Amino acid sequence: MNYLLLVLFSGMLIAAELPAPMPSLPPDGRSLQLEVQSPTRDQAGEVDPKGLAEDILALKRAVERVRAATLTSSDAASDTATKHNGPLPSAGEMSMHSSKTLVPEGERRASPRLGERLTLQRLVGGGALLNCSLERETLEVVYREIGILVGMPIDDTQVVGGRRTVSVNLSDIPWDEAFDRILGQGGIAWRAEGKGAVKTLVLSERDRLGGMAVLERLAARALEQAAQSKDPVASSEALWLLGQQQYAAKRWVEAMRLWANVADRFGQSKEAIARRWVMKSIKGVGDAMMRLQQYNEARSVYANYVSRVTEDVDPDLAEVYLSCADAGRHQGMLHNDPLSFDQAVDMLHAMLEKFANKPEAAAEVHLARLALGQLLVDAGRWREAETQLSLFAKAGVGEEGPPADQLTFWRAECAFNIGRQDEARTAYERLYRAWRAAKGEMTLPQHLYQTAALRIGQCYMQEKEPRWVHALFAFLRARQDFIQTSMGPEIAVAIARCYAELNRDEDSVAVLWQLIKQDARDPRPGRMQLDQLLGELEGGLASYPGPIRARVLFYIAQAEYRNAQRDRKVRVAMAEAAMNHYERVMAENPGPELVNAARLGMARAALFAGQDARGVAMLVGLLRENTMDTRDRAVAAQLLGTHYREQGKLREAIKAFRGEVE
Repeated sequence: MNYLLLVLFSGMLIAAELPAPMPSLPPDGRSLQLEVQSPTRDQAGEVDPKGLAEDILALKRAVERVRAATLTSSDAASDTATKHNGPLPSAGEMSMHSSKTLVPEGERRASPRLGERLTLQRLVGGGALLNCSLERETLEVVYREIGILVGMPIDDTQVVGGRRTVSVNLSDIPWDEAFDRILGQGGIAWRAEGKGAVKTLVLSERDRLGGMAVLERLAARALEQAAQSKDPVASSEALWLLGQQQYAAKRWVEAMRLWANVADRFGQSKEAIARRWVMKSIKGVGDAMMRLQQYNEARSVYANYVSRVTEDVDPDLAEVYLSCADAGRHQGMLHNDPLSFDQAVDMLHAMLEKFANKPEAAAEVHLARLALGQLLVDAGRWREAETQLSLFAKAGVGEEGPPADQLTFWRAECAFNIGRQDEARTAYERLYRAWRAAKGEMTLPQHLYQTAALRIGQCYMQEKEPRWVHALFAFLRARQDFIQTSMGPEIAVAIARCYAELNRDEDSVAVLWQLIKQDARDPRPGRMQLDQLLGELEGGLASYPGPIRARVLFYIAQAEYRNAQRDRKVRVAMAEAAMNHYERVMAENPGPELVNAARLGMARAALFAGQDARGVAMLVGLLRENTMDTRDRAVAAQLLGTHYREQGKLREAIKAFRGEVE
């Protein structure tokens, strides 16, 4: 007998502490897992010829892959040899062919009017050489004949009329250089306008056009001649500069090809200065690949650069680390590839380990902390992200940093997920107030401020002693401001949960009414707001997806059950309404956790409404299932045992508390 009383008393204590059936929490998202390791490099500080040759070969193959993937039809046309009767490129456009042997193409053509005194020889791969032997020939006749030979019309509307003569004797000179010399005798400048097969030679008086175009052509011609030099230092630098010109003109494919040519020709040079231009060219190839959105290839090029640095001081190394990490981040975003994000984080860690205490790399370190903080935020590694973002903020947010609101939001997200709710809520409220006052950052997406508004309520919910009234008020305010946004479903679920918790007592309703009156947004009393909120939530459920509907209906059912507990006058009606909503939850086919929570809630509401047979049958059925998790099984056992005990069926109660059913 004493044993029986002891068991019953234990069952009463457990039942008194029994939590309300709630859906289980979903598993946490995956955090990036990686070991921070510095990229490998040659420790001896000497170039490995075999390894370098393999790297250069790999670089050439990567360039060809990128060219094949990115060249459009117009790009391809510009890369092929110029046809016999097509317009000729200028010296600047010919610079990419500077390392090729000048091979004639076809027969030498003579001027229709001047005959053998003015001839032109086209070259394989583009370009042409001009021969002329003229004595006091009319300038207008000469430049028009050259236009015919090169296949481009002449526009001389800006040239002042007059009979000017030229005398010139040139042999196998690039046509555009010869054109400069001939027109220069008459004080005339020229430029080529148009693209592809439609180009016009526009002539103008030198003082009107200015000397800039002439200087640019002279510079391009000097670089081309230097690129053909046998001096590796001059030739490598000239080729790099030609590539830089193409890059500045947004001709990424041509720039990439020229820089790859530098690595190919001078990669094994014994001249230290030439090797420096090789390294800059490898970096340039990676930069061009980034512009072409070939992020995986760019990352490989940058990583190879990092592994091949053998000098004690490399002025570009810190920037290459950053570029490599940025390529990894873009690759991860483009293909939703977690491994690429891991590699980007790894590269930034290695960069900070190497350069954190070097003043000359302070700017790159500053940006690396920001990039690393952003990646760690995206990965959910909140403590690490907070450390990097705090160091970035401490150094000061300059023009190279993100908008202040963006940085505030990232740091607030870190505090929120670490558990410092008060600190996070203060930051979120500052962002939300700025948005409402139209003082937010115009360049930032509105989603940032929507999330801040939602987080304010979530901070109240996650305190040690949740403030459901303040949370509900925050969610109501967020819904009013962002009702037609993607945040709507999540806000609806949060409101439903607060609604369920607030129906425990009337004091909370009074506090809510005071908050509503202070905000001056809705004149309805707090109880009326809560009562009408139920209809508003249900009325808008059709526009939400099934999982959202199921969660909202679950919290509405809980609220109705608590209404039944609080008010005896509506006890049966509210309990039956709760049962109806629990049935609707199960009809949405949610996950097993929410299904079991709804079945437990429905059984409890049935017992409360006096439908004992239905409630007992549901609980017995749950206890007979082997798929129930430990927590849900314990809740079912306590509900059934408590019911039997209240009915005076003590033996059945003991078995139920043990989880045993017949």
